[in-house]
Amino acid sequence: MSSGQTGGKALVVGKGEMAAAIRGFDWDKTELGSLDSWSPTLLSLVNLLVCSPLPATLSWGPDLIFLYNDAAIPTLGPKHPGALGGRYRDVFKEAWSIVRGDLEGCLRDGDTPVRENVMIPLMRGGKLLEKYWTYSLIPVYDGGRIVAVYNPYQETTEGVVALREREAATAQLKQVLEDTSESVMTVDREWRVTYMNPRALQVSAPINPVGLNIWDCYPAFLYENSPWVEHYHRAMDEQVSGSFEAYYSDPINVWVLVQVQPTPNGITIFFRDITKEKQSAAALIQTEKLAAVGRLASSIAHEINNPLEAVTNLLYIARTAIDLPEAIRETLDQADQELGRVALITNQTLRFHRQNTLPQDVTCLDLFSTVLAMYEPKIRNLGIQVEKRKRANKPVRIFEGDIRQVLNNLIGNAIDAMKAGGRLIVRSREGTRWTTGEKGLVLTVADTGGGMSPEVAIRVFEAFYTTKGILGSGLGLWISNEIANRHHGSLRMRSSQGESHGTVFTLFLPFVSRNLIDPA
Repeated sequence: MSSGQTGGKALVVGKGEMAAAIRGFDWDKTELGSLDSWSPTLLSLVNLLVCSPLPATLSWGPDLIFLYNDAAIPTLGPKHPGALGGRYRDVFKEAWSIVRGDLEGCLRDGDTPVRENVMIPLMRGGKLLEKYWTYSLIPVYDGGRIVAVYNPYQETTEGVVALREREAATAQLKQVLEDTSESVMTVDREWRVTYMNPRALQVSAPINPVGLNIWDCYPAFLYENSPWVEHYHRAMDEQVSGSFEAYYSDPINVWVLVQVQPTPNGITIFFRDITKEKQSAAALIQTEKLAAVGRLASSIAHEINNPLEAVTNLLYIARTAIDLPEAIRETLDQADQELGRVALITNQTLRFHRQNTLPQDVTCLDLFSTVLAMYEPKIRNLGIQVEKRKRANKPVRIFEGDIRQVLNNLIGNAIDAMKAGGRLIVRSREGTRWTTGEKGLVLTVADTGGGMSPEVAIRVFEAFYTTKGILGSGLGLWISNEIANRHHGSLRMRSSQGESHGTVFTLFLPFVSRNLIDPA
């Protein structure tokens, strides 16, 4: 009779590899003794073990003699089949320090620990591999005392590694979203905002819509033919991505490029501020328009000069005629003066258009006198008093046409601010830029108009910002500021609506010549 059978009945049942191995093992060399001497409890546990389709081990007695089933063979690897009948601490030397406390606590005190995704290394080919396991330890009682530990388990390495990789990818993505200059928002299928990156929260401030309905938070999106509504619903309902440009006025005034992507849980929205691109494109168009107008004005001025010279000569002949009545002579003198002013305007128009390709040395007197001459009729009609305070004689090297354009814009704005009359102050002096100690020419244009509110004053140098409605392009001061910067100078403004109301613009142009780039 074999050691695996008694009275014709198999003590260890099952057809698997480990059932056969256990039946054929020489257990007399272990504390378990021969198979036919095993207690009913031990036989029942071993039969449960070998019939279990899930990986499990059984560690019996004080030395935790090791038994395992077929499903546990892959875990043993090269330790199989030598691990059968050995002591747990010898079979898993590399893991003993980690599991010892749980095993001895279960065997001694009946503890039933359940561990999830615990890292317990295994030795393979001389290398210690990082492995993760979920397991429980179950005490086995016989006659009221604990005699063994039953250990069902499952390897979770792939799941743990996959989760770790997902978490790393999520963390990396989150970092990218945190660092990107684009605004990112996610919205679920109930139209609730579920996430906004820091840039999106910054743009949206003081509103924080996370957890709220997007349409309630941004009612400005809701209007007839709104691209926000169209593209958001298309992405949400039809799973179709899209992009569009729109003006975002609440709570800030910017142009944005919006990209919408459908997701399984809703939509993801990307915003990018394209205000500067829009401003640059519009400024380029405006510059081309101004250049075309300049060329047309130059052509007209050139054509006017020819008949103008003829009329001037005829007036000269008429004035030198003998025996002219005094009244007629005075009338001819006035006509000659007016023709002289027309000639000045046409020459000034030509000078504005014909920009020098190289900077020139120009005095403040040259700059102010020709610009003021263009506005003389308007100044006279509005009853504006012009005060000139010329304190600087040193010339400055500039692109003359550009700086005339700046002064023309500043003086024109000052006149527009004094519809009921006032004082226009233009002055020059030599000054110092306090931030660098740099010496230069300081040109000031001041008016006694109504002044600007703080809300207007803070935005005067923004492209396309105007308080003149359809009469203004919003580009004059922006272009003027750009010209000042190209000359390595500065354009500053202060304004008041109080008792001493009015506006003062100060243009600083350094004397020390730097590399000036012709904007043409």
